[in-house]
Amino acid sequence: MANNNILYLALRENSIWASTLAGINEINPEGKVLKTLNRKTGLNSDYNYTFFTDKAQNMWVGTAGKGIIKIQFDEVIKPYISNHTVLSFAQDRNHVIWFSTLNEGIGYIKHDSITMLGIEDGLTEIHISGLVSDKDGNILVFHHTGIDVINVDNFNIINIGNNIGISKWAQNINAVCKDKDNNVWITESDKVIKYGQNTQNYLKPNVLIDKIRLGQKNLINMSEIVLPHNENDFLIEYSGLWMQYPRAIKYKYKLESIDIEWRYTTDQKLIYPNLSPGNYCFILECSINDNFDFVDKFEVAFIIKPVYWQTLWFKVLVSFVLGLIGYFVLTRSKMRQKLLDEIKTDQLKNQLETLKSQINPHFLFNSFNTLVSIIESNPKQAVVFVEHLSDFYRSILQYRDADLILLKEEFSIMDNYIFLLKQRFGSSIVFDISDTGTGTEQYFIIPLTLQLLLENAVKHNIVSKSKPLYIKISLKEDKLWVCNNIQNKINTDVSTHFGLQSLSKRYSSMMQKDIEITQDNGAFCVKIPLKLKE
Repeated sequence: MANNNILYLALRENSIWASTLAGINEINPEGKVLKTLNRKTGLNSDYNYTFFTDKAQNMWVGTAGKGIIKIQFDEVIKPYISNHTVLSFAQDRNHVIWFSTLNEGIGYIKHDSITMLGIEDGLTEIHISGLVSDKDGNILVFHHTGIDVINVDNFNIINIGNNIGISKWAQNINAVCKDKDNNVWITESDKVIKYGQNTQNYLKPNVLIDKIRLGQKNLINMSEIVLPHNENDFLIEYSGLWMQYPRAIKYKYKLESIDIEWRYTTDQKLIYPNLSPGNYCFILECSINDNFDFVDKFEVAFIIKPVYWQTLWFKVLVSFVLGLIGYFVLTRSKMRQKLLDEIKTDQLKNQLETLKSQINPHFLFNSFNTLVSIIESNPKQAVVFVEHLSDFYRSILQYRDADLILLKEEFSIMDNYIFLLKQRFGSSIVFDISDTGTGTEQYFIIPLTLQLLLENAVKHNIVSKSKPLYIKISLKEDKLWVCNNIQNKINTDVSTHFGLQSLSKRYSSMMQKDIEITQDNGAFCVKIPLKLKE
């Protein structure tokens, strides 16, 4: 023997292997040392805690802080160098080698790569006293608070402790073995405990839903869950079924669209109040440790409909209506602007026509002839004539840009114009201005309206002593009537037909009222709408 301090014994075929403080020794049944392996022959360490012979007769050696050594069946030594102190080995049904460490959990070797498992992977403890495989080829992990059972296919880990009467026990390191009937024997202080596998211990906990409601609606057994916006308080009550130790059950849950990450709890009731409209999926899982892989799961999906004004069809309809309104407003605005432009143009044309009518050669010729005759017969009257003629042109220039003026001011312009006509035609033209009362101070009129109407009457009718022209101006309700007897000239001046058309457009735009033209019983009348003074 390399050293008389024996740490571990193992059987490999017909040889016994013994670990000492100076390496490991192969011993035949007669007690003769056949071989000694140590650091000089390629081992990582001379101080080795444990041996394990796998099903292929490879021997695995656990060192003190130098990792793992594999001695293959052909005696080739393959080290797995690490800083782990390895205490025990086991092989699962998939022929994967598992090992435990002094205080860093457990690990397994697959494709010559080491993977470690700890608390975050579902282990209850990282201070492991031993490993062994059960009759199903799963791995049993022993520690001072019980046993962790690892399903080697999905790495789901369940704990057996308080559920079988183990609250805390004092185990000896690597003091565990399995008999031919797959019973596991473990030492505990001054006792030996037999663990017989119970299939029920490997059952994962199941989720049971006691109540699930959305608003006042019970969601249990509902296939398609679509509820209105006011049924939006989500409540669920549940429990985990695991008979071994119900108090060990932990829950993980998430309401998608609300929770970004998983939430963990031991409570058995959850409430999400006042959920917004949308699609939701609630997921609940339960486990007996922190590993939630391959555990029982409950899911429920539901839809909370929005109020009608938040729906897509309503938004599309509103957008369409607003677009239609906007289109009509824009179109109407363009039409109105076009009409205003036309009216402005007509107004300018009317002003131009008015000025032209007053300064055309016929008007000036007639006015000057009248003035000459008056000067010869009555010089003082001539001065008055010139004053009226000057006042008339001054009024034209003063009011040509105004939209509306008082009817009283319009009559003042008309008085000057009537004076000029009377000086020209004398008694051949007769004016009757009556029934106006105080209306001249209460109503507005478009400026120069009367001048244009009087001018048309003189322009298109005979004015003579034998056929005098009668013009009557009166106020009836909200309209000003201008009427004359019809005695058409045989040869009239060429007309542009612009005056009355322009006047009609201006009244339609500015007052939203039209002028009325009637011709009846030998009389031609124009009714002008007036605007009441506010």
